[in-house]
Amino acid sequence: MRVLGVDAGSTYLKCVDMDDEDVVDAVQVPVKGTAHETLERALERLGAREDEFDAVVVTGYGREALEDVADEVVPELPAVALGATHIEDGVRTVIDVGGQDTKVMKVDVDGNIVDFQVNDKCAAGTGRFIENVADRLDINPSSINHDVSPVKINSMCAVFAESEVVSLLHRGVEKDRIMMGVYEAVAERVAVLAERVDPEPEVVLVGGMVKQPVFADVLGRKLGMEVKTPGLAWCAGAIGAALRFIRSAR
Repeated sequence: MRVLGVDAGSTYLKCVDMDDEDVVDAVQVPVKGTAHETLERALERLGAREDEFDAVVVTGYGREALEDVADEVVPELPAVALGATHIEDGVRTVIDVGGQDTKVMKVDVDGNIVDFQVNDKCAAGTGRFIENVADRLDINPSSINHDVSPVKINSMCAVFAESEVVSLLHRGVEKDRIMMGVYEAVAERVAVLAERVDPEPEVVLVGGMVKQPVFADVLGRKLGMEVKTPGLAWCAGAIGAALRFIRSAR
């Protein structure tokens, strides 16, 4: 069975081409225009058409906007949890720092959620906040020198924190130090959220923050355990959505 798994996030849309339980290809495109226009661009990147798939399964923050093209719409947390356990053996804690919220899930061996916490109240603990700061600094987060001493970000509010970043920049503070300070601040928030589910190894980071490995290192220090970033973890939600449909169809 060939299934298109779609994770319609708030900032990026991820698509996976699944042949039974194997990932054939996966792409990520920024959300621009309508959800349908974004999906079309993702399909172009895959070199595929909707009608080539046996089913289209959608999850994620913007899943409702694609209901009309979906054979099934899957809740976000179960999709992410199932995808993470499929990607990495032995996963017990899944952390998803998304564009709009942060989710921490404790899972069993089959990818079922045992406990979870979601923070959607403050942007300062999200991937969008990190992206906004990186844009403000005109810096590529994946290329920063993580050996520098991070500057402390005092504000716990995203709006004030971004103003604080601008102030630090005007004072001549090194950009890498500011970015590391932002990582520290966000990781601290995520770690506090994670502690509420009593995290256990293996811990996996999924979603877009996987492409910023320095963040995983900082978060691991906060948690006191390694945070893994498997290669396909950035599209765990799309994989999990497709898998759920494939397994239910058997």
